[in-house]
Formats: sequence, C-alpha cells, structure tokens
Amino acid sequence: GAGSQGARGARDPPERALHCHSRVARDLFEGRARGTGRVVCLCWGSVQHTYVRAVRGGVGEAKTAGNYSSGYQAQANAKKEGNADVLWLDGVEKRFIEEVGSMNIFFKIDGEVFTPELNGSILKGITRMSIIELLGSWGIPVTEKRMAIDELYEAYQAGKVEEVFGTGTAAVISPVGELNWQGQKMIINNHEIGELSQKLYDTITGIQTGKVEDTLGWTVEIK
Repeated sequence: GAGSQGARGARDPPERALHCHSRVARDLFEGRARGTGRVVCLCWGSVQHTYVRAVRGGVGEAKTAGNYSSGYQAQANAKKEGNADVLWLDGVEKRFIEEVGSMNIFFKIDGEVFTPELNGSILKGITRMSIIELLGSWGIPVTEKRMAIDELYEAYQAGKVEEVFGTGTAAVISPVGELNWQGQKMIINNHEIGELSQKLYDTITGIQTGKVEDTLGWTVEIK
C-alpha cells in the first residue's frame, strides 16, 4: 500500500491505496527439478551474527518490503562464502533462531518437529501455519519454542538433527542441506531431501493444484 493524499512528508498518511500484483513465482533456488514434483534444491545457509533482520516492536512479523531489503547485505556476504542464504538469529541476544532467508524454518530433531515460536519479529507465515495444521492432521505435533543455535549444534553433534527446511508462499518447502556456524559445518541428511519434507511439499502443492484432496478446508472453488 502507499499514501494517496495530495501531500508530501514523512508521516502516517491519512489516505492509502492498496495495490495488488500477481505473477507466477520462479524457482527461488538453483537446482530444483522442473516438472518432476521432487524437491531437489537445497540451501547452504550461513548463520548470521553481525546483521539483524528485525526486532520485536518493528514490522518483522509482517510481510513488508523492508523485511527483505534489510537482509540483502548479509545475503550478499553469505553468497561470497559459498552459501545460498542466511539463517537469522534474534536481534537482541543473537542466539535464538528466527528465520532462514525470508522464510520460516522447521527442524525435525530426534523424531520431533520444532519451529521457532512467534515473538513479534518472526513472520506469521501462511505456509508455516499450513505446515503446522497439516502435520497435526497426520498426528505429528509441532513444538513452537525458542531455539538457540548452540542447542541445535549440540543436537547435531549427537546425531539427532534429521531434517531442516524453510517454508514460504513461493518456495513452499526448501530443504536446508548444510548450516555453517562459527567455522563448523552441520551437514543435514547428507544433503538429501528428507522424507517428511518431500511429503509436505507433495501434499501442499497437490492441494494447490487439485490433485490431492483438501481435507482441511483450505481451498475455495470459484465458479
């Protein structure tokens, strides 16, 4: 949206115009097999300690343009080091995991699924919500909690980290094959797509295209 009144100035506009744009989303990461229905693209993520994406009290939980632009420099630096994107930590303690790139993030650890709890700076993603609802319908609960990066590394060293994946409207599911943190590499599932990640991707895209029955009441038929 944008201010639509006949005046200039840095202030809250009394009138606003909402502009809606629609387009087909391209593949967000190199390596996705087109038309195969299989998610083969994996992100190599660099854990970010220097830059901050968002803090509570701002607009981090909303889908705003500023939430993308604030991460560009960190993403550019990560790519110079051979990473595909950035794993964002909280802006205060720089310890607790928040998002990956511009997506929400999920972890399958020792058979359980976790995602960072909403705290005012994490996006209330519709795909995040859909994943939680879908897993719940399969009898797989999702634990929403504060997740520290050092705790994730401890779980990795213990061999308990099974799958990591980002979720978003365009990407749907983007598996994370490797995380780089303080000189340490965490190789996730041998850089392969996990069984749960693939099932989630197939089900959600199947519901979107009408190939899979929508048992959750998400879709509305337009006649």
